[in-house]
Amino acid sequence: MTDVLPPVLPTYDMMVARPDAKFTDTLAKIVFGAPAHPDTWNSLFEPILGNTGYLKGRADKVDTRLDGLDVAISDVINASAIGITKVVTLQSELSSVRFAAELFLDGWRLVDSVAVPVTDSRGGDESIDVADTSTLRVGQSYVVTDSLGSEIITIAAILDGTRIRADADMPRTFAADAVLARTNWACFDQYAEAPTNGVYFSRPLNLGWDRSTPRTLIICSNADVAPEVAYKDAAHTDWTVVPWAWRRAADGHFEYAVPATGEFVLRITSNALLRIDWMFATSAPSQLGGTAAPPLAPRLTLPAEGAVGISETPTLTTAGFVSATGLTMAAAEWQVKRKTDEDWDNPLWSSTGTTTSTRLPAGVLAVNLSVVWRCRMQDTQGQWSDWTTATFTCAPEFKYIKTPSVTAPVDGAGDINAEATLTLTGSAFAVTGGSDSFAAQQWQVSDAFGTVWTSDEITTSGNVTLPADTLQPGWKSYTVQVRHKGAVLGWSEWSNPVTITTKGYTLEPATTTKLGGVMLATTAEATAGTNASKAVTPAGLKSTMDKSLADTTAALNQGFTTIVTLRSSGTWVSPKDGYVRVRVIGGGGSGSANQLATATGTGWSHESAGGGAGYINEAYVSVKKGQSFAVVIGAGGAPVPWRDPNDIGRSGNNGGASKFGSVSSGGGYGGSHSGGKGGGNGTLSRSGLCACGGYGGNNGTSIGNGGDGSSGGTAAGKAIYSDGKPSKAGDAGGIIIEY
Repeated sequence: MTDVLPPVLPTYDMMVARPDAKFTDTLAKIVFGAPAHPDTWNSLFEPILGNTGYLKGRADKVDTRLDGLDVAISDVINASAIGITKVVTLQSELSSVRFAAELFLDGWRLVDSVAVPVTDSRGGDESIDVADTSTLRVGQSYVVTDSLGSEIITIAAILDGTRIRADADMPRTFAADAVLARTNWACFDQYAEAPTNGVYFSRPLNLGWDRSTPRTLIICSNADVAPEVAYKDAAHTDWTVVPWAWRRAADGHFEYAVPATGEFVLRITSNALLRIDWMFATSAPSQLGGTAAPPLAPRLTLPAEGAVGISETPTLTTAGFVSATGLTMAAAEWQVKRKTDEDWDNPLWSSTGTTTSTRLPAGVLAVNLSVVWRCRMQDTQGQWSDWTTATFTCAPEFKYIKTPSVTAPVDGAGDINAEATLTLTGSAFAVTGGSDSFAAQQWQVSDAFGTVWTSDEITTSGNVTLPADTLQPGWKSYTVQVRHKGAVLGWSEWSNPVTITTKGYTLEPATTTKLGGVMLATTAEATAGTNASKAVTPAGLKSTMDKSLADTTAALNQGFTTIVTLRSSGTWVSPKDGYVRVRVIGGGGSGSANQLATATGTGWSHESAGGGAGYINEAYVSVKKGQSFAVVIGAGGAPVPWRDPNDIGRSGNNGGASKFGSVSSGGGYGGSHSGGKGGGNGTLSRSGLCACGGYGGNNGTSIGNGGDGSSGGTAAGKAIYSDGKPSKAGDAGGIIIEY
């Protein structure tokens, strides 16, 4: 039996768009009873297929035009992105506020886009072969990543086009898939994924030379724990870790204050698997606030960890209070326990105070006892730092010179006449646990900036006279300490400090009042014009001076027990009601730079000078607890470059002004390159009274090389030899608050 195949029927190709196709608006209607004949149906199919071909042709044309439009739009977007990048980068470079951003997009990266295959390495060898060294830089750190993990290296030298030498031997031989790059984060479009302990090294950044304001770095991520941030710059050649300062959990922000100047690099370490959305660095504080970081755990300095032979009454000392947000210290807590005790439930001794060191009283320790001591610190917002612990072991016997005490002047004395002789008296020489003979005594006087006088070893007992001009008038606070020396047992500990305050300036009658060396005329004299050598009393001066004296009296009556030093801009919040004494110090001016001197001579072109110290303004301010005051710290004058022998010299730059609320003080003047005169001392002005300082620092030298001036915020600069190098920058100013 033979199979019968169905006939091959003709078909319409409706996928072909006919150029002559037209769109038919109406179709014939097939009615009931129409003949079942091909002519009946074909007459209907033909216009339907014609319409389909017409629509397909139009659709193809639209697709072609859309494809062209996509290309055009992409070109515009790319061109705009490049243009915007250039404009914003230029604005950053020219603006007083500079910034850099890592958005994980082309044109917005802080990391070098280098990933070089490692072709050969050997564990224990410092040399590494790579595919290409042209994009690598000496002195920069890199991450070598392979299937076994990651290792950090720093390039010490580039030996040739395919070989480098690291600064240390390789810890292992790297696998065949090893790659050398600036990060082992996985960077995608607009975000990155960082592995646990992943490392990111930025390219060199430069956000300016202002040393008074730290650089601000904000990291946006999904991290609950802040990534670790460290930096290197010219002054910090080792990695310096920076704690986070502010957190804005709702936004995923951790903010850091990075005290880098000039060119610097960042190292960011992820302490967990996390996603990084962006990073933003700027030369100015963000002022976004948030949750402030607690103080850093204090660094314990004395007794050193593991010290032995410690006496019965050692002074427990820390390196000081550190707050990433600039808050001041409110308290410190100290504890000592036996090393054999498992916990701190029953310490041998506990104490809370407001200083960064404390002395153990007699009777706490025992001979040969091994102990653990710890300290933590609290800021003015009530946040405590973590504890830091250290250990020491007591001496086999307690035989030592007893710590003396200052008996005169008395602690808290507020009427010390700086222009009169001051007699210092200490307690009698004594020995604990044995006998010894008196060998010497030594005295020390300090202010908020450090030690202002230390006596020689005085081999006679009894009273000591403080040298003239050691103290300055004007309600300045000082601390006085003494220690004794035995002929056999040596020195005692320094005594507890005694705080004294000098009297203010003496006010004479109105006709002879001295104000900055200018004689003030009375109203009658000014009206009559009978004394041209006296200045006319400014309107309202008497009421201003009366108020100043009233504020001063009230402030002195309350007494001052705490000194706070501010070295960065921000906000200070008063912890109490009453008065505070504020000293505002402007930034120091930078020294001048000058050409090299070729021989001994006196030509002015070979002289340079140190910059002037910042001005000092002192005032008493009425405060309320919780009241905020804006703090601006003046930057030191920027250094001046020395360029070539035809460049006869450049004067230094002025320091910036500092400000506490409405109390401000100007910066010091930059040193002069032409006159060789040292910079001037700061001028102290307080509520209308003025004590002008004379010139300070050394005059520029005309023998050898031009001077290299430098200056501090509170002392005038000095001119020193420089071999034609750039001058030194001035120190930033500061603010001292007593309450």
